[in-house]
Amino acid sequence: MGLVCVGAFYLYSVKVSEMQSQIYVLDNGAAFSAHTQDASITRRDEVVDHVETFHGLMFNVPPTMDMIRRNLEKAMEMADKSAH
Repeated sequence: MGLVCVGAFYLYSVKVSEMQSQIYVLDNGAAFSAHTQDASITRRDEVVDHVETFHGLMFNVPPTMDMIRRNLEKAMEMADKSAH
């Protein structure tokens, strides 16, 4: 009986860890399955995208003053205190 309990607990823990590594993403009502991974794998790509987005908001000057102000506010939110 104890062997059955240990085996059931092991299978349960394996299934729980599999379920925790899978997430679902909703995009306009469509669900997509995705798997989580270690953040260090994608860190470089995230940093590059963050810097490109910041520079795009900061240095691409739109035609209206309101759009310029909005883009600068977004860029400042992404930056740390060194950009102020």
